[in-house]
Amino acid sequence: MLHLKRLLRRLEADLRKQAEEGAINLTVRNLRAWIDQPEAMGLSREIQNLVILSFALQSNLTFSLYGAPVQPQLEQLDNGLELRAHPLPSADVWQEATQRAEALLSLSGSLLLNAANVA
Repeated sequence: MLHLKRLLRRLEADLRKQAEEGAINLTVRNLRAWIDQPEAMGLSREIQNLVILSFALQSNLTFSLYGAPVQPQLEQLDNGLELRAHPLPSADVWQEATQRAEALLSLSGSLLLNAANVA
C-alpha cells in the first residue's frame, strides 16, 4: 500500500512537471510509460490499470475515447483512452442536482462530488 501511495505521488508530480513544460497528453499509453520511469517496475497490466484508475480518481480526471466519455474497467483499460479534467460544480449545486434527479427521474446517484460522478 505504501509503495502504491509513493508511486501515485511521483506520478502526480511528474505529470505536473510535464504540464508546466507544455508537453502533456494524458493518455493511458503515456501513463503506462511514465509509471516505468526512470526504470521499468515490472508491474502487470492489471496493476498498471489499478494505478491509473487510482490516479484518475484522486486527480478528478475522467476517461474519454475520441471525445466521448467512457466508463473505465479495471480488467481492460485501452491505451487510447484520454484522461481529462472535468469542471466540478459547487457542493450546493451538486446537492440540488442529485435531489432533482432523484425527484424527477427516480435516479439515486452518489452524493460524492467528484469527476467520475459528474461525468
